[in-house]
Amino acid sequence: MQRALVIAVIAGVGCKADSKPPVPAPRPAPAAPAPAAKHELVDTLLLDEPRFDHATPLAPLKIIEDREQAVQSWCMTGSDAQAIATAMAASLTAAGWGDVSSRGTPDRSVVGGTVDDVSVSITVGGRDATCTGMVATAHYTTSTVIIPPVDDGERVR
Repeated sequence: MQRALVIAVIAGVGCKADSKPPVPAPRPAPAAPAPAAKHELVDTLLLDEPRFDHATPLAPLKIIEDREQAVQSWCMTGSDAQAIATAMAASLTAAGWGDVSSRGTPDRSVVGGTVDDVSVSITVGGRDATCTGMVATAHYTTSTVIIPPVDDGERVR
């Protein structure tokens, strides 16, 4: 009788141990995002950057690493933003940039263009204490967008 009781107790303990849900295997960490195209942006700007006549650099090319962007500004000779923008558009086209356009007024104008996966938007207008002409500021961006992976358990908002 004691022997039957011991077997029953062992069998009961064994059943309780089997009724626990299995522990899930840990999820692998999400893969790191692909390396950004920063070097492509720098190469494109340094190799294909247009050279503008009558331009004196106010600020050197500055790469904004975490956004795949760059900025640069020049002091342009002249006082008509529209004429300067038209000349800059011609320089962009001569340098091989595509989709070149310019628009604006004599006070403020914008020039744009693309090369490879880089776009530029240049605003012409405004004054600077160190510039006797008009200021032109270029904002370069890449069209490559890198979205980091999201853990399976996280919600996307």
